[in-house]
Amino acid sequence: MWHNLPVMWDPKKFVKEVTTMKFAKVFSALAASMALSAFVGKASAATVNLTYTGVSPGVSIRMTDNSGSSYFNTTAGQFNFNVNSNTGATSVIPGSTVKTFCIDITQGLQSGTTYNVLGPGFGAYTAPFPATGRLQAFYNQYYSTYTANANSLAVDDAAWQLCLWELVQDGTPGSLTAGTFKVAAKNTSLHYNDSADQIAAIAQATTWLSGFNVNTVGSWQVYQLNNSYKQDQIFAIQGAGAIPTPLPAALPGGLALMAGLGAMKLRRRKQG
Repeated sequence: MWHNLPVMWDPKKFVKEVTTMKFAKVFSALAASMALSAFVGKASAATVNLTYTGVSPGVSIRMTDNSGSSYFNTTAGQFNFNVNSNTGATSVIPGSTVKTFCIDITQGLQSGTTYNVLGPGFGAYTAPFPATGRLQAFYNQYYSTYTANANSLAVDDAAWQLCLWELVQDGTPGSLTAGTFKVAAKNTSLHYNDSADQIAAIAQATTWLSGFNVNTVGSWQVYQLNNSYKQDQIFAIQGAGAIPTPLPAALPGGLALMAGLGAMKLRRRKQG
């Protein structure tokens, strides 16, 4: 009745083979998890294609980005775009339009431009976005006050834009009358249009900049629309709920640790 059993049956060898099979499954799961992590990381990349529709509300401003060697006229305010397509960024740009502010005064805009969406959950900011964190701090300190104006006043929009240009070009806390970026001062030959809105926008921007604390923290999340050949824009959303959640980077390491602990257990069995 025992003729079907192996001639020599080694219990230790049997345990070793079963254990090896178990670890094969563990490492298979590890490989699958790493592949999933890579997939999710790629899925968090996002782009939007936008059509520029103008700056409104806004205020006419005369300014320089070369320390005063030359001045030019522009409109400071909120930039408006229609969203032509949105790949992977509906959590932060859910609608058919988006309102932004400019952080790049060295390049122009073109309708039909595709932008990479950067920021929390999407990828690291890139130039011209400052690496110091001062834009995030500025939004955290003042943006709730700014957005409290139900009519989104042109003066506040222009003042906010001037502050962002100053913080990107010159640093913090910044001054609109000194440094690389400057606004033509009132009652000078450079200040071609002393409109009430222009004077008020410069005054409001100066107030914000003079009281700015670079260490301010808060709940505003800043996102960058980046294109290497066109003007970069930024916008902000309050709260972390809008951030897509990629697979934690620590997961593969955690699984590797589990496998390592299992290997130690196997060595102990051998030693026993």
